[in-house]
Amino acid sequence: NRPDMQGVKATFFVTQWHTLSSLQIEKLRVLQSSGSEIGCHSYDHQGVGSYKFDPARVNEYVAQQVIPAVNNMMASGFNPVSFSYPSGERDENYDAAIRPLLPYLRSTFSNNTKTLSQLNEVYHNSDSRYAYLAGDGIDNSYQNEFAEIEQALIHAKNNQEIITLYAHRIVDDNSVDANHSYGVKVSKLVQVINRARELGLRFYTFREAYLIGNNG
Repeated sequence: NRPDMQGVKATFFVTQWHTLSSLQIEKLRVLQSSGSEIGCHSYDHQGVGSYKFDPARVNEYVAQQVIPAVNNMMASGFNPVSFSYPSGERDENYDAAIRPLLPYLRSTFSNNTKTLSQLNEVYHNSDSRYAYLAGDGIDNSYQNEFAEIEQALIHAKNNQEIITLYAHRIVDDNSVDANHSYGVKVSKLVQVINRARELGLRFYTFREAYLIGNNG
């Protein structure tokens, strides 16, 4: 409900839905009603790597990590269409099995030898072809500081592209978790959002972003 966040959309990929309280679920409804998307992040955050990327275990993964998660979300009145792989672990066999249930797939990509503006894998436009989209993180552990993120936003604007960025938790600058590896400080997130606005960039839900371009 912050006035400076009006018009900002994001996708919240949720795991362990079965552990959420009614209050937490209601907060997700508020986020959805304000234009954000609520996506699926597996039943209990088991990655494909936990299944050894074994093509013979694809159906097992779907039965244990995807179907029950989707069912829990639907029982609460949500209809997810996007899936974020835990730890970004994926391959084509698992993509093909999950896509009939959750067609819009997200993975991760990072390369510490390149700056964020050089990671072609996290950008796409209407001419792109892809079966899934990859993003890079802005949490503390990813060491993508604001100046580097700003250059990535400028790159996206100059090339008329969409960049996919993600974080795990938003932490108060003065909290004990401010430097948590999987946290992004409120001040940094607001700085990124404000710079994106100054550049005239649009905010998309994951589904909206995925539908721009030829997904092959």
